[in-house]
Amino acid sequence: TLERYHNIYSFHASSLFSPSRNTLLLVVGGAGAGKTVFLLKGLEDDWAIFSTEMTHFRFTDKGYEFYMGSLYDNIRLGNLIYDFPRANERLKVEIPPVADVWGHKIAIDMRHIAAAPRYLNPRVTVVDARIESGRDKPIVKTINRKEKIVKILFDNATEKLGPTLVFYDVIPVETFDTPELMRQRLQVMTRFVDEVKLNPVKSVLAGAKNCMEGI
Repeated sequence: TLERYHNIYSFHASSLFSPSRNTLLLVVGGAGAGKTVFLLKGLEDDWAIFSTEMTHFRFTDKGYEFYMGSLYDNIRLGNLIYDFPRANERLKVEIPPVADVWGHKIAIDMRHIAAAPRYLNPRVTVVDARIESGRDKPIVKTINRKEKIVKILFDNATEKLGPTLVFYDVIPVETFDTPELMRQRLQVMTRFVDEVKLNPVKSVLAGAKNCMEGI
């Protein structure tokens, strides 16, 4: 509905905004890629939460605009206690007594440290993320080829629309996507790369604590 009637595109991406940099950090990646880790690491600096799951975007008469997504996230207690204790100084989460902090997640409301609801024409840093535990040295690569950047954005914006679904374990539902929407989405992602004020696009393979190095 957002795409078809409002020309709003939704990245499967967590995002943060840094007022001092006037920059939106867009962390793209599928389930389990480590997007939450970037949120927690960003909270140790001056970044504010813009979305924990989906980040929305469209072109307007004034340029381009980003819209806030979800401000709730399920976070592993071990990450708060051992990896990002300074982040929890801002989150102010009361740690519950559990036997296994790495096997326990809690839903956290981040509205009290949220960014503004929308941003018009900010600079944007796109990070194609993959976080692996125990990785001491990050591997950060700059992606220069336009076609590859377009494909990363297109695949990410398509991720929630493309798969078939099974509702209530018994009702199979075909994809919500259509060839017409896909063609339009690809054109918009190409325009995104041409017109958005992009910092160098990064591919990051890192551990939790060093995920922001080289960005």
